[in-house]
Amino acid sequence: MPIPPNQDRGESRRGPGFNLDISLAQPCLLSFEGDKERFKTSVIGFEPYQFIIIRLPAVPGIQQKLALGRGITLRLECDGTLWGFNTNILKAVMSPTPMLVVAYPYSAERLHLRKHHRTPCFLPARLANDFLDAAGLVTDISLGGCHMILDGAWTEKVLNIMTGDPVTLSWRPDDESLLQVDATVHKRTTGRTPLSLGLEFSSLVPESQEMLERFVSRLEEAKHALEQDNLP
Repeated sequence: MPIPPNQDRGESRRGPGFNLDISLAQPCLLSFEGDKERFKTSVIGFEPYQFIIIRLPAVPGIQQKLALGRGITLRLECDGTLWGFNTNILKAVMSPTPMLVVAYPYSAERLHLRKHHRTPCFLPARLANDFLDAAGLVTDISLGGCHMILDGAWTEKVLNIMTGDPVTLSWRPDDESLLQVDATVHKRTTGRTPLSLGLEFSSLVPESQEMLERFVSRLEEAKHALEQDNLP
């Protein structure tokens, strides 16, 4: 069954056995079972499907809440997706820095903050307007936009590209078709080589819209298949 290529803003989904989108130094909110207070903290380590290590906030009296096995709730945001899940404390460590080891969740609520869900990819593409024609790599895409990293060889030629500039993104979704999409530069990451851009797609003609939907749907199906293959 095809997987929908986009998710409405505010939809929550539950998926057991998933690989949680998580990274080192990622900010999160911690709350203890039976306690409404929330504490700001961050992820300092993890082993997929086994455990997550979070920094213990430096809050007076918090050590009294650290009974082993006590339930906690973690909320964290990653690339436009808000994750929330319940877990329990496996171990509290005070040295060399206070930290909590918690069980890796079996399932989580996932809330998409973007209007369209982004799907990871590694897609060779070209970006062009009246002043540039540059090669690059699209690293995630949705029906509403994408993230693109320009080839380092083009960096010196596109330094003047700014947020709000109109561009055309083109790539081949299959061996025969060429898909061209008008877009606007929504975000430009400064001080980084190669240059990183966030693009927001403009209104598409029906044929291009249909091609884009089919392409994103195929990516979602492939991603889902890989996630199932990686289940323990």
